[in-house]
Amino acid sequence: MSTDDPDVEGIFSHTPGVDRGIYIGYDSTQQHWQILVSSPDRFVLRTLIETSEPISDLTAIGFNPNTLPRDDQLLINTEQGLIDQSQEAGINSVPIAGSSIVSGDFDNDMDLDLYIVATGPAGNRPNILYENQGDGTFLSVPDAGGATGTNLGIGDSVVTADYDLDGFLDLFVTNGESPRQLNQDAPYQLFHNQGNDNHWLEIDLEGVVSNRDGIGAQVFVTAGGVTQLREQSGGIHNKAQNHQRLHFGLADNEKVDEILIRWPNGQEQKINNVPVNQLLHILEPSESFAPGKPVYTVGSESGVFVWKNTFDGAYRLRTVGAEDPTQFLVNLISTDGLQDVTPFSLETNDKLEETEFGFSLDSQLVGWQDGVDFHLAPGAKALFSVTQDGVANPRQLHVGHEGTPLSPDGWIIDSDEFPLRPDFTPGEDLGLFVGQGSSPEELEFRFNGDGNFHQTKLSVLSSEATASFSPVKLDLHDELTTLNNGVTIEGGVSTGLDGLDVTIAEPVQIGFAYEQDSLLPPHRVNPNLQDDLLKFPNAYWLPLATPYGQPEYDPSVNEGIFLWLDEQDFWHLRMTGSEEGSRYVGSIVSDQAAINVQTVKLEETDVVDTTDPLRIDFDFRVWQSWEDGIDFRFPEGAALTLNLEEPGEGAADLLHVGAEQWPVSELPLDLSGW
Repeated sequence: MSTDDPDVEGIFSHTPGVDRGIYIGYDSTQQHWQILVSSPDRFVLRTLIETSEPISDLTAIGFNPNTLPRDDQLLINTEQGLIDQSQEAGINSVPIAGSSIVSGDFDNDMDLDLYIVATGPAGNRPNILYENQGDGTFLSVPDAGGATGTNLGIGDSVVTADYDLDGFLDLFVTNGESPRQLNQDAPYQLFHNQGNDNHWLEIDLEGVVSNRDGIGAQVFVTAGGVTQLREQSGGIHNKAQNHQRLHFGLADNEKVDEILIRWPNGQEQKINNVPVNQLLHILEPSESFAPGKPVYTVGSESGVFVWKNTFDGAYRLRTVGAEDPTQFLVNLISTDGLQDVTPFSLETNDKLEETEFGFSLDSQLVGWQDGVDFHLAPGAKALFSVTQDGVANPRQLHVGHEGTPLSPDGWIIDSDEFPLRPDFTPGEDLGLFVGQGSSPEELEFRFNGDGNFHQTKLSVLSSEATASFSPVKLDLHDELTTLNNGVTIEGGVSTGLDGLDVTIAEPVQIGFAYEQDSLLPPHRVNPNLQDDLLKFPNAYWLPLATPYGQPEYDPSVNEGIFLWLDEQDFWHLRMTGSEEGSRYVGSIVSDQAAINVQTVKLEETDVVDTTDPLRIDFDFRVWQSWEDGIDFRFPEGAALTLNLEEPGEGAADLLHVGAEQWPVSELPLDLSGW
């Protein structure tokens, strides 16, 4: 429109408050423009006026200068429901119209503050930062602590993220609320938190049994007698999403006493005595290994399934394919030689290669299954890796009768594929630094501290006995355990480093598992090296059919023999009977004398004979609703077997081992290695 246009002269005739419309006119006498809005009901108009000359004498017509935005509400969630604490909290001390809000501990003082993006109908207002006073009230921080924002555009949304991982939450604000014409010059704004001396902890959750991001998990962090709660919701809020990493301010506390995680599937995980000022990557634990074959359908699903049917039976490992061609690579390294390695349904394009301490299986299949059966030696552990089409993913793996996924524990890698060990600064760069040393025949493992004390555990295994292991800079606080084909080092690091050198005489497979502060930290393994080989753990400790834990049984209902081992290395043997009565005759035989033997609920007809220090003979008669038993303990490393002569054939069917009540396939039962 132009002042030279006679058609713009004056305001079109209308009845204010009755006629609906926008009326624009020019008064050539006064030399000013007038814009009027009329409506019988609510009418919202946002207008951008652009001129070729500067605007002067801007005057509001009919505006109510006393109109204030509606009060904000702060609703506190209590056992009695939501309670309005808005007035007591003081969150309306500054009248504002907010378009987006985030909460976070911006000063790391162990309580949640509030940041509000404020706006008006035609332009921004200064954003507000409310600091939590720790007593349920909030005070407005002058100039929002430097994040008042811009007056250009209309405030849209805000998200929080510690983008530089300095332990303090930063803010990203957008100013692009509609209409577009009002925001064409509005900037995006990144406000960097300058921080203070307070401590912090940040946590990334990774679900294994639960959903991948752990959505729905509750995380309780206790430090200095104060417990804070964060719920993993993915960071979603109005039109925006915060970084879903969980952030905790810790004030002047120099350690976290406890982290308690309640995962969405109901299980709880505790981690104690955690150093501050670090990022933790916490994998959901998965330790369920119930006896029996899992349910799967060959040809319609793909994955790797591992199970045992009995306490003393073979492991069954099956690779299962669906309609599309797929390749599974499975490597296993045990701490002792395997027994009875037997291929299952392998074709000419599949490869099973046995090593001195394990095997490698290359399974290529379409709508079929391959596999291998094997026994672990008594007392042995094994690390095994699984990849499908070159990708490591714990959801490819299903163990036990319930087909539960496993949490990864480490890596198995060909020795000649390790990268060069990256450089690091001792006492500053936290993590495990691993790779080739001065030659491909030398592998170096270095776990380094950052000034805080961190508990560490490193296990390294070789598929062949040709590798040699030499500890580096271990001190009195570090414990070295030598294995048949590797070592385990348990200790800690602070301002220095510990390590291990592995000399490779010929190419082998190397398996290693690393724990830092009781967690596997993938982001702390070669943290400064962008290396896809070590980016995702591919190996797991093979779950064991353990005798640990007291089984649940009712002597009035359950007839049988129940055997378990407690954390003090005491074995417990209990017999329950039938209505007609049951007789159990057997023996416990060892190559070393028993340390302690105690009888439990014996009657005159029961016999326990310990005349021979290397054996315990027993003869029990038990009726329904009663139980007899023996508690016994033998030296660590002793060979130990349980045999039952009576009730004769079928006696093995009555025996149940551990909390999972593992069945056994035959007697005598070897209990060595526990």
